Amino acid sequence: MIKINTFLKKVLVTFIVLQSYINYSFAADNTTRLPVETFFKYSEINSLSISPTGKYLAAKVKINDNMQLAVMLAESHKIISLLNFGDDSEVGEFGWLNNERVYASMVDKVGPLEKAQATGFLFSANADGSKKRQLLPTPARPGKAMGQPSAFRIVDTLDDDEEHILIDIIDSKFSSIYKLNIFNARQTYVAKAAQEYGRLFTDNNQIVRLSVGTTYDKEKEESVTTVYYRDNNKDDWQLIDERSIKDGIFRPIAFTKDNKKLYINAGTSIKLYDPKTKQLSDIIDLPGDAVIENYIYDFDATNPTVVGVIREPGYLVKEYLDTSHPDVQLMESLSAAFPNDFVRVINTTKDNNKLLVVVYSDLKQGVYYLFDRSTNKLSFLLDTAPHRDYKQMAPMKPFSFIARDGLEIRGYLTLPKGKTKNLPLVQVVHGGPYGVKDSWRFNPEAQYFANLGYAVMQVNYRGSGGRGKSFEYDHFRKMGMEMQDDLTDAVHWAVKEGIADKNRVCIYGASYGGYAAMMGVVKEPDLYKCAIPYVGVYDIAVQKDESDTRLHKSGRKFLEEAWNAYDEEFVKERSAIYHLDKLKAALFLVHGRMDARVPIKNYELLTKKLDEMNYPYESLVEDHEAHGFRDQDNVYNLYKKVGVFLDKHIGQ
Repeated sequence: MIKINTFLKKVLVTFIVLQSYINYSFAADNTTRLPVETFFKYSEINSLSISPTGKYLAAKVKINDNMQLAVMLAESHKIISLLNFGDDSEVGEFGWLNNERVYASMVDKVGPLEKAQATGFLFSANADGSKKRQLLPTPARPGKAMGQPSAFRIVDTLDDDEEHILIDIIDSKFSSIYKLNIFNARQTYVAKAAQEYGRLFTDNNQIVRLSVGTTYDKEKEESVTTVYYRDNNKDDWQLIDERSIKDGIFRPIAFTKDNKKLYINAGTSIKLYDPKTKQLSDIIDLPGDAVIENYIYDFDATNPTVVGVIREPGYLVKEYLDTSHPDVQLMESLSAAFPNDFVRVINTTKDNNKLLVVVYSDLKQGVYYLFDRSTNKLSFLLDTAPHRDYKQMAPMKPFSFIARDGLEIRGYLTLPKGKTKNLPLVQVVHGGPYGVKDSWRFNPEAQYFANLGYAVMQVNYRGSGGRGKSFEYDHFRKMGMEMQDDLTDAVHWAVKEGIADKNRVCIYGASYGGYAAMMGVVKEPDLYKCAIPYVGVYDIAVQKDESDTRLHKSGRKFLEEAWNAYDEEFVKERSAIYHLDKLKAALFLVHGRMDARVPIKNYELLTKKLDEMNYPYESLVEDHEAHGFRDQDNVYNLYKKVGVFLDKHIGQ
């Protein structure tokens, strides 16, 4: 962190916000059990973006369980238009294309455990709601049918062109950039990637100069990243770099301001790459193995430059390339005003005078402010969870331990306020499993369980994200064994530290977490008193036969490489349904009948065997839910029942 110097004295930050938003850390202990709605009530507004002139704010708002795009006047917060896609779809990504025109992608509604499913549709409209237009797929015209939905990425909004943007459209295996008219949807071809599945990069003059892609090389039996370069849009592509992903990450971020070199994300460092000499040079080496999560840019709206990175070795941290940069000093001054929170600048006006700022933490879901550089005033805009009192939430703290084979495992503990020893423990296992991780952010489940009086443990077991490719890929096919052992060892660590009561431990998780919860109680029958598997995989064979993962080549490859799902012997060894004779724990099984990712057949096969064994269990199946419950009332009902179940089996 930068020490706040005389620059801070010059930046007088005036708050239009109640002190309770900042001083929550000094609140007295409050162990009152709060209503389930406190933790799981959906936010009516969950993200904001300011227009280039600062005249408007765009926001994603939830109306009748439908995420819509609202545009409001920045001064009065009066909503002047709404954009929505009906009952089955909702607004995904959104933002500004010019001073008066917004865009929104359309996504299908899915359960909360799934990533929103892109539809390939992109729309734009004026701030007042007029001139709404479908931009992608290409709308039908006389004598020409509508184009096919494709994945896309907005590359550049072309600040000097009010009618066009650059957009990257992935057609089949190849990516191409087009100039797209944001009023009539006409496309003009610009460039095509040099390789299959390549991603195109432009320089600061909007010239397409780089094509980077990773494919699987059958001869080498490994994934290889190739980098192609050219000086302008008319030149042929030249292969300038080829490397195995095992040799490290090579992920371009952006060109330098002079367009001569590239900033490269090398995993735990930022490097400069010279396409002419093919040489890499170090800018900043970062300690430890926590990977770069995100980038921090300066406030140059036309030509932004990377000035830092965000990582998460435990708590979220910012690390800067140049601490003397004035924009860095301003960001650190804003951060100093919220010492217990993480502060990010979302976007700025084109003149850099107004900054949209979000503040969040383990206790705080997200509070938005507007900083005016001309007056040095920070104004409160909105709290995404105004119904929640931060003083009543429990801190989430990082922890680590050494697993039985010597590997360091990390995670987070959330303890009931005012209590630290000999507590009943709920181990919450994240889904995925690969590449996903628990993070230092507001987590409604952790807060809810802690408020009920339980210590909450979240473990980033091997295979989780955030620590590089080897921590992830080296642990394929280790579910039910080493990955499960990490969870077991974590509980033993908590007991040894005096945090957990060894006789009152329950394991809970959804998706892969549901798999781990069920495997936990058959692999370690004397460790867990109860388990709450939620939309879990209980027979790996079901995934290869019925899951929507099998419908795509990449999904089938993942099932084979990561889960070894086509090996019958492996499936029986690593599926809980074949080891139920070891069960001792109380069970509460939860599933959605419409779940396509982890089909209901997992639940049906498991309960059939339990019934045959006359083994008691509780269950909750919602007919109209999928991979994770979405309906607000169903969510409330679920967690109320979970709370009762925990109290019954490991409560005071």
